[in-house]
Amino acid sequence: MTTKVNKYAILERNIFFVFNLLVAVLSSQCTKPQLKTEEPFAKARTQQVDQLIKTFQSDFSIPGISLAMVSGDSVYCTTMGGANAANKPFTVNTPFLAGSISEPMLATAVLKLADDGKLDLDEPIVNYLPYFKMGGNSYQKITIRHLLTHTSGIPHYNIMWDMPNYNPNALEVTTRSIGSQLPEFKEPGTQVKRSPYNYDILADVICKVTHKPFEDYMKTNVFGALGMKSSSFIKVKGTAMPFKTSNWLTHTTKQDTLYPYNRENGGSGGFHTTATDIASWMFTLLNKGRARRAELFGSGFYDEVLSTRFKTGKSTAIGYGWEITEEKGQRIFLKGSQYGGFSNLVVLIPEKRIGVAVSSNIAGEFNPANLGKLVAQWLTGSALTQPKMPISLAMSKALARTGEISDAFKTFSALKKTEPNSYDFSAQALTQFGINLLHRVHNKQQALQAFQFCVQQYPNSAFAYLNLAEAYVVAKDARNTRLAISKAQVLPDDSGSKASYLSYLKENLEILEEKKS
Repeated sequence: MTTKVNKYAILERNIFFVFNLLVAVLSSQCTKPQLKTEEPFAKARTQQVDQLIKTFQSDFSIPGISLAMVSGDSVYCTTMGGANAANKPFTVNTPFLAGSISEPMLATAVLKLADDGKLDLDEPIVNYLPYFKMGGNSYQKITIRHLLTHTSGIPHYNIMWDMPNYNPNALEVTTRSIGSQLPEFKEPGTQVKRSPYNYDILADVICKVTHKPFEDYMKTNVFGALGMKSSSFIKVKGTAMPFKTSNWLTHTTKQDTLYPYNRENGGSGGFHTTATDIASWMFTLLNKGRARRAELFGSGFYDEVLSTRFKTGKSTAIGYGWEITEEKGQRIFLKGSQYGGFSNLVVLIPEKRIGVAVSSNIAGEFNPANLGKLVAQWLTGSALTQPKMPISLAMSKALARTGEISDAFKTFSALKKTEPNSYDFSAQALTQFGINLLHRVHNKQQALQAFQFCVQQYPNSAFAYLNLAEAYVVAKDARNTRLAISKAQVLPDDSGSKASYLSYLKENLEILEEKKS
């Protein structure tokens, strides 16, 4: 009898153990956040945005353009046009150069290394790169966080790709190249000075910390985990080629012969991706990693990735590779570039789980990627509107047809009456006509006439008078240069760069007057 009781007791304990184990497993599954799955947009909405892209691509003579958008659980990608001169279709899986969208992507990798305990964001760079050096002593205080937020004070240098360096030490060459330069300000972390070198040096840090090329680390540890199968920090086969404007009157384009990639600047501008991959990336960010693939990092990590780090104005700030604006209590994360014949813009509104990315294989007078802002507004509830065409396009084509600049002015006046909502008639758009004539067509006389027409239309625009002054400098007319400068000085700044433009013009006026004397 005793033996039987013991057997029943053991059986009862085993059943109780299994029951509690099942309860624990089921409980853990219930409390674990559900992974999000991408869903398609409603057909009516995709048809709207397809028509917008088609009209935009045609009106603005854009070779190829892609759009990726996320709203809640819905994801959609679309493309139009060609990827190269042979008119290979620009598809949702066509790789393209994303320019400085590289920065928030690279920042994700750096934050992951910090999360893994492999580096400290507040440690000085010299602790990781002993050869990092600048003039003075304050450079020794520059930390990884300062590089991430462009608060290091490292000067801005134009990126060169006409003599690319693909060697293993290319990033170290970049780091060492600023050894004799002084930081822009004495105390790092006190101001924002945007420089691509911040992220090129961060790529060098990744190499030294992981003991492998940063491109390999990104491919395996970031792109692979995010499901971005076609993304890389090197140019891959089938990449879309950049185009440039070949005629600034007819605005015809041709494929560029120079591809904008140099491994020395790979960290700041070497990111290649596709519309499909960038949609996947936005979906993962907006869902804090809870995408259908797996949880790449914890949700707290994504709060850090999309965090405000340094205020740059009343409603503007900078994050880890992002520009941030605040509108109606909402943070909007932006990253855009016009780089080497490519235009890119990513817009994220985390609170609404909205993301839009627009990319094109041409850059120049206008930025095709700005279409992304209109689509983002549409996803928040606004009407979907076609971007206004710069009036300079219509005026340039009128001049190309007849050769008479008076016909360009007549086109401006006629369209302002008949199609006021289809074109951008602002002082900036009109002035662009003169800028093209002066700097691209190299017709000084017609440029001067264009700027004179602009100040007639916009007598209260400092921007118009500043450009008129530059045309007079080129014409070596010191007297009228001085008069145009004096007009611009008393008008409100509608250019955003009045002070620097005035300084440039005054310096050139002094040189002009010295030569005459």
